[in-house]
Amino acid sequence: RDNYVKFAVDSIVSRIGTKYYLVGEEPEVLRLVDAFLRRNRFIELHLKLARDLVLSGNAFVNTVPAGRIEALHYIPLSSIRRIVRGPDGRPIKYVQHWHGRVAELSAEEVWHLRYNPVDEGAFGEGLVNHLARPGMGYQVKGKTVRRPPFLEIKERIDNSMRILVEKYPPRSIFRVPKAAREAFREAYEQAVAGQDLVVDFDVQQLEVKMDSRTRFYELIDHLDRHVVTGLRNPLIRLITYTGFTYASAMAAVEALEPEIALLRDYLSAQYSEMLEKVLRQHGIDPGPSGIRLLFGEPQAPSWEVRDVIEAARGDERNPPIITIEEAREMLRMAGWKL
Repeated sequence: RDNYVKFAVDSIVSRIGTKYYLVGEEPEVLRLVDAFLRRNRFIELHLKLARDLVLSGNAFVNTVPAGRIEALHYIPLSSIRRIVRGPDGRPIKYVQHWHGRVAELSAEEVWHLRYNPVDEGAFGEGLVNHLARPGMGYQVKGKTVRRPPFLEIKERIDNSMRILVEKYPPRSIFRVPKAAREAFREAYEQAVAGQDLVVDFDVQQLEVKMDSRTRFYELIDHLDRHVVTGLRNPLIRLITYTGFTYASAMAAVEALEPEIALLRDYLSAQYSEMLEKVLRQHGIDPGPSGIRLLFGEPQAPSWEVRDVIEAARGDERNPPIITIEEAREMLRMAGWKL
C-alpha cells in the first residue's frame, strides 16, 4: 500500500522482464511445453509471481491436479498464513485464510517459490520484510523497548503531515465582550474566507502559533533514507528529490543489476524445474530433452545474404544444406520482398 514500496517492486519486476524462450534438444517436447505455458497464461502468472517474490521473497501456485499437473493457479500472497513443517524441515501443509475460510493445502498441491530465506526459515525474505518488522529491542529500566517498523513510522509521519496541513493553518482566538458574543458569532459565520470583519465593539485577536518542535525535517529525511535504502531502488530519489539526476539514478541502478540477474536466474531455475516435473508426470524423461526456460532474447547466429545463397546452392564438394524455399523464407525475414 505504500507508494515507495509499490514503485520499487514494479520497477524491479520490469527489469526482470517478461520475454522468455525455451531451449531443448527435442522439438516435440518443446512444442508440448510451449502449449502448456500458453494454456496457463504463463506471462500473466510470471508477473504475479515475480512481484510477490520481489516484495516478500515468497510466491505460491496451486498445481492441479497434484499427481499429474495440468493447470497452474495463482495463490494470493496474503492468503498463506502458516507453513507446517515436518521434523526434517520440509513443508507438510500450507494453511490458507481466504474470504473467511481456512483451508489446508498439502505440500504436493503447492508450488512454493522461496527466495533468500534466513536461518532456513519456512518463508523467504523480500524487500518489505525487514521494513515491516520492529527493531531488535533494547533495555530501558528492565523493560524491552522496540522501535516500530519503519513503514509504520513512515505512515504515522505521513498522517501527521496531513493533520498539520488540515488542522493547523494560521488560526486565531477572538476575545469578545460577553454582551457582544452572539452578534460576533453571526458576523463571523456569515463572513467568507479572506473577508474582513467590521463590528462596533472591541475585539482582541490572539494568534495561535505552532510549536517550534514540529520542525523535524532532518528526522523525516533520516527515516526516508532508511526506507529507500531498504527498498534498494535509487530511482525513487529521481522522483522525490530535486537535483538528483537521471544519470545518477541510472548509475546507481547499474549497481543493482547483479541482484536483478540473480532473481532472474532463480526464477528461470524454478520454472525449468517445474517443467521437468510436469514432463515426468506425463511419462516423458526430461533428461534427454534438456528443457530450460530462459529470460531475454534467444541467441541466434548472425548471417549475411551470401551465406544463405551459398547454403542453398552448394558446390561440387558440399551439397546444399537448405532448400530453395527455406532460403527464400530467410531472405523474406531479412526484408527482401519475394
